[in-house]
Amino acid sequence: MHPRQREHENQWGRHPSIEHAVAIYRGNLHAGRTPTAYALEHAEYMAEAGERLLDAINAVCEADQAVENGSDTVDEHAVKIERHIQALETQGEMLSAMRNRIYEFRKRSILSRP
Repeated sequence: MHPRQREHENQWGRHPSIEHAVAIYRGNLHAGRTPTAYALEHAEYMAEAGERLLDAINAVCEADQAVENGSDTVDEHAVKIERHIQALETQGEMLSAMRNRIYEFRKRSILSRP
């Protein structure tokens, strides 16, 4: 990490400060693409991450209902519990990805403002 780079830590982990990330990003803009184009591109990524998060939340709800409905055998119940655990893990991963996409979008949207 660059000695002048400041990081902030929140409940989601460590990220460079938005100000520092914008400064780096500003130096890396490619010719022919506007800051608004970059912000729109990352808004699309953020929307896709949101859709995957919603799918993961729905999978957790379905797995939860399957566990609550019971099963015929102990083995079936164990499989349902394992699916529930996997759905919760996927949900956590999708939530982390969504937070990352929000961070990346905000970093780029700052430059697109007049």
